[in-house]
Amino acid sequence: MHVASGYVQFLETYIQGIPVSKFTRRFSKEFEKRRRVKARIQLKAAQRQEAWNNKLQQLALEAFGWGLKKTQLSLGSRFLAKQALFQTARKLAHKFAQEQRSKAAL
Repeated sequence: MHVASGYVQFLETYIQGIPVSKFTRRFSKEFEKRRRVKARIQLKAAQRQEAWNNKLQQLALEAFGWGLKKTQLSLGSRFLAKQALFQTARKLAHKFAQEQRSKAAL
């Protein structure tokens, strides 16, 4: 016998199933639907964030390559061009970190 039929025999004992109200089932369905929608939105947001980060990384690498090539042509040395670009990158990173700290303090 099935639990929904009312009584179930288990180890020579009859157990009565308690009928679940329709309100509880409806609430559970709505709750489950909201949970799935929320999970879907979070997944899409994470995918969008990852795509954005990958695009920024790609653009940064392209800009670095372009800057390296241009600096190398002007300085005449690849080694000096790398040093100049890394020094500029450190300065920009330091400036960015200071701006972020000042924003966080507000």
